[in-house]
Amino acid sequence: MAAVWLPIVFLLSWSSTELSHGQQVINSKQAQLFLDCSCLHANERNATQWGNLAINASHTVGAKNNCLMIFIGGTSDELVVFHLQQLQLRPGCLDTVEVFPYLREPVIENSTLASYTWCQHSDRNATPIYTAGRLLGLRLSFQQPPAKLTNWPLNLTASYRFLKQESFRTEGRLVPHSFCDYYFFASTSADGQLGQGHFHSPRFPAHYPAHIKCAYKFIGRPDSRVELQFEELQLPPVTHGGCQLDAVTIFDAESAHMNAVIDVLCSPCPTRRILSSGPDLLLEFNASSNRTAKGFRGKYKFVADEQRLVAPILEAASVALKPPLSAPAKENSLQDTQDAKGRSNRKLAPHKLALW
Repeated sequence: MAAVWLPIVFLLSWSSTELSHGQQVINSKQAQLFLDCSCLHANERNATQWGNLAINASHTVGAKNNCLMIFIGGTSDELVVFHLQQLQLRPGCLDTVEVFPYLREPVIENSTLASYTWCQHSDRNATPIYTAGRLLGLRLSFQQPPAKLTNWPLNLTASYRFLKQESFRTEGRLVPHSFCDYYFFASTSADGQLGQGHFHSPRFPAHYPAHIKCAYKFIGRPDSRVELQFEELQLPPVTHGGCQLDAVTIFDAESAHMNAVIDVLCSPCPTRRILSSGPDLLLEFNASSNRTAKGFRGKYKFVADEQRLVAPILEAASVALKPPLSAPAKENSLQDTQDAKGRSNRKLAPHKLALW
């Protein structure tokens, strides 16, 4: 695991999670950012099993500004999946837990917006939270801590795991200077494989950003078609029927035309496959609402167009069944010769009669 240095103000002793010491940050700017809260770094890692995280009132002793930050970090090619199991806080939102899944550095500034905020009791076996990169940050803030820790039933338990980012990579060609526009081209190799792969919404499996528009263009060979199959599709729920704001629109063409719309998707994952009528297909993703969701994951495949392959075969077969062009020419030539002899005999007959 790549080393991440954090200023650790105090050391905790957890049964299943080790906490690493860090060194005091010398840079004044970093010191200003980090020392607003006390910091901890959970570094238990196992690529195949879940790590465990547990926070209680004893861990807040000596915390600066009544604030504690916890960072869970993987390597540069990993992301974190976090599953909150139980959260016990004091009523009235005296205690608050904020979750930051989109950090690039182990820094949480006052201006950094949390994606999730919890301040009530909760027994959660909720949907896991995924990060967009290698870091997940938690910030625990508390007001008026009790004089006796026994009077503070603070309890946060969770599990986490590291996943490889390459498992969620869109296998297309990103358009230069674009955020989420991709081209997918069919293979031109002679091995018969036209190409296949996966495509995802931005940040998948983390929530996609709000107010974005993405275009996925599939460009096939003239004798091919495009097949799509969605494995997941999670957009904000629709309240009044129909796809209102966030939606996936699929066009039976390379460009967007209303008369070429195959389908508009905004409900949970469809089971049917989507097949273009020609070699090209366009998928547009419009996220217009302020709410976001996990988004979508799907498979694409370029397949041979059987109709276009059968037509040349039938045409070749019909040509093969036709009689050779040389045969009629010979018959006609022979017939013409016989007709010519007949005509010559008819012309010579009167002369023979005159001689006799």
